[in-house]
Amino acid sequence: MGALDSSWWRIALTSMTEREMAELVVLKTGGSEKASNNTQLYIVMLAVAVVASNSLILSPILSDVATSLGSTPTAISRAVAAYGAGTMISALFLAPQIDRLGASRALRFALLSLALALLCSAGATNPLMLMGAQAFAGLSAGVILPSSYALATLFGEPKELSRSLGKVLFGWSLAFVCGIPGLALISDLLAWHSAYLILFAIALFLSFEVRNASNLEYGAAKKSVQPSLLTALTQNNVPVLLIVCFHFTSAFYGVFAFLADQVRQASATTASAAGAIIFAFGVGFAAGTAATWLVDKIGARRLLPAALFINAAVYGLMAIAGRDYAATLAIVTLWGANTNVSLNMIVLLLSQSSSAAKGRILGLNSATTYLGATFGVTVAGIFYEASGFETVSLCAVLLQVCGAMLFWAATIADSKVQSPTAAQ
Repeated sequence: MGALDSSWWRIALTSMTEREMAELVVLKTGGSEKASNNTQLYIVMLAVAVVASNSLILSPILSDVATSLGSTPTAISRAVAAYGAGTMISALFLAPQIDRLGASRALRFALLSLALALLCSAGATNPLMLMGAQAFAGLSAGVILPSSYALATLFGEPKELSRSLGKVLFGWSLAFVCGIPGLALISDLLAWHSAYLILFAIALFLSFEVRNASNLEYGAAKKSVQPSLLTALTQNNVPVLLIVCFHFTSAFYGVFAFLADQVRQASATTASAAGAIIFAFGVGFAAGTAATWLVDKIGARRLLPAALFINAAVYGLMAIAGRDYAATLAIVTLWGANTNVSLNMIVLLLSQSSSAAKGRILGLNSATTYLGATFGVTVAGIFYEASGFETVSLCAVLLQVCGAMLFWAATIADSKVQSPTAAQ
């Protein structure tokens, strides 16, 4: 009887183990795995912060770099254009390799590449060398950003994807609030080369800290067929989302480029007071991270049109109150928060459009972002010189309303051809 009971117990235990093996593994390793994933999210966030800091640091140290290299600020500013061009080209042609390599490996290689570019930037002895180094940095950034956004959805919990993406996007807040002011201060105390050397050291460190999102990530990526550009564009709502992204970024960069100058001219403030506007935007952007739980709860598809309409209202307020310094600070803080939430939803929806073409789609998002930046700043500059900041703000209002209406119409059209359960 004892032998029979023992055999029955062994059979029951074996049966239970076979049925519940996955659950037992999760119970034993789930806590440590979640903690590890959170750590990786912060590493990816810092990678975004390095990219953002490099893309914006040249502005406050432009005169110092020009004097050091025996050139003019205008000539040095071409390094910014070279960076943007490199990012756009990379996002179109290199970012699709994310789907083949896996987002973790792509991020690691791109961070090493960025570290080399930053080292070359620090050692630049003439404007042409700086332009070349920043173009190389742009090629790296065009892979780092989509890889980072892809990893945010891989390391995050399935029901908390917006919050995971919010942590990664918080890297932009770090750049606005800490990175750029801190690096500018260090440049004043030491030399402009030191700013790039610090970013080089951080990028190099991060490249060794990135780990694979899962053991199966590289194997799955290697076996997958690299999707074509046409395939990516035929995924669910990708063209519509890219157009919305273009509207969103054109308005943002167009207004951002001339807002500080508008405040300085209207309020006769100093450069440091105008710089506080960028700080206020960064604080608002950081605060917007706390609202990402609403996206997970309600759904990005439902909230995106509302966020774009709020953006339109914010730009309208800028047109009305843009000459008042205190009012502008308050409006810009709200602008930063809503920009975070809007960007979060656009990237999240694009990343969920296709798992097989995620790298190419997010690369298209980065390319569209920098195309919108170039278009927005160029057109806004024409309107700013001809009609003033109010016209720039009103154009931004129109772009946001058009983007919201376009996405709203696309969502309604989808709801007519898909089952209600397919909607987010």
